[in-house]
Amino acid sequence: MNARTLLFAAAALAPFALAAHSPAPRLRFAPGEGSSVTKTFETKSTLSLDEITVTGTGTQAPSMEMTMTQHQKIVVTDQYAKMREGAPQKLLRSFDEISGEGSSSMTMSVLGDSRKHDQNMRAKSDLDGKKVVFDWNADDKTWKKSFEPEADDENEELKGLQEDMDFREVLPTTEVKEGDEWDIPLGSLRNLFAPGGNLAMAPENTDATSLKMGLETSSLSNMIGDKLEGTAKATLASIVTIEGIQCARIHLDLDVRSSVDMTDVVKKQMEGQQDTANFTFERVTSEFGFAGNGELVWDLSVGHFRSLDVSGQMTVRNDQSTKFDLSGKSISVDQKMSFSGRTSYTAKAR
Repeated sequence: MNARTLLFAAAALAPFALAAHSPAPRLRFAPGEGSSVTKTFETKSTLSLDEITVTGTGTQAPSMEMTMTQHQKIVVTDQYAKMREGAPQKLLRSFDEISGEGSSSMTMSVLGDSRKHDQNMRAKSDLDGKKVVFDWNADDKTWKKSFEPEADDENEELKGLQEDMDFREVLPTTEVKEGDEWDIPLGSLRNLFAPGGNLAMAPENTDATSLKMGLETSSLSNMIGDKLEGTAKATLASIVTIEGIQCARIHLDLDVRSSVDMTDVVKKQMEGQQDTANFTFERVTSEFGFAGNGELVWDLSVGHFRSLDVSGQMTVRNDQSTKFDLSGKSISVDQKMSFSGRTSYTAKAR
């Protein structure tokens, strides 16, 4: 091969070499002002009891087997009424559907007596069918939340809502190319595990009344709290064309955990429900963990996510200390329960 041929080959390959090392199209959150997106989020989990310990009763803890399943679906339509750099300035959210269903199956053996108890649950939220306006206050960097049309009184349902249902904090803060990795802010993962925040879910069917407290305290928005620890990594896997649309495939690796004191939450839920034995909760803590991976697909043409698919192993540990009166004697009981199992989080935007 002569020198002229080598020069020609090098010139022909140059564009491909440059493309291989050039930055990918910018990953950014930039929906058009006035545009609307309908988003569907689903969470599915199956958790089994790993361990239970009970102390303070003077008797051995019962032998117990327990499995819980849960499926939650949320559908919202977001209208980006006004935009600022990298986020909405004003957002109108319609809660098109909020539903949940779950079941628990428990077998308990005490002194050779075995009993089985199965329970099904359907959950709903008063937010279903309502519209909420999120207005960004630049001065104190907070969201003002109100119903549309605006209600006369401040509603408790608004307090736990989170505006970000776009996973925009997963995006890198600088330009990246295929194969580049970056850290995901741990606080932003609450929007992945509990999209929309606390949606005030409550049992719908009468046979699930006893699960109300468990449902509310096990709400991931409450359970995760504000202080996640661990690692969360994102990698730009590739730029692909899906149904004629240029998209970024972002691989996610998550290994996180948190611990939250929920004593005040439980005490508030139990107000007016104390029985004649003067049963009280002295301490309730909850620990959450998730280790898994998945993929976020980002639509580069319109600047918002297209889909999310994450799955892995969830662990939950509840530790509670209670006190009650029995025959004039005050008795304290400590109970610890650990659960684990597979959980998946999926989302689609259209």
